[in-house]
Amino acid sequence: MFWPEEGSVGDLMRKVFWTLGRHRYASYDEFVRAVSEYQAQISPDDNGWVPDAVLAPGPITVRYTAMWKDVDDTLEVPLGEVGRSLSMGRALFELNNATVEFFADADHCFFEGLVPMSTGGYRLRTGS
Repeated sequence: MFWPEEGSVGDLMRKVFWTLGRHRYASYDEFVRAVSEYQAQISPDDNGWVPDAVLAPGPITVRYTAMWKDVDDTLEVPLGEVGRSLSMGRALFELNNATVEFFADADHCFFEGLVPMSTGGYRLRTGS
């Protein structure tokens, strides 16, 4: 299982760098290559991108509220499959593809990790 860095207890994928809303990927392998190249450009010596690392033993739900939108400002995305471990690569791949339209009108929406919520699931942390 992927353990978060000290100081971010419970946060997942805190040092994985990616821009959401830019492109939907048909192939998981193509996506992993693109994210790996992006990590090498942005932070080659200090990133947490390990696509095969297990994040959860099964599916998780990610929620996000965009304060900059007037309509459809809340997003809820189920990630993973019942009975299968959810890897970091698979989680970001599914999240990326599920949010292309949602973030299409954002200037930049940088992925900054997943934060556990007291009600269950995770909140998507973004930056711009």
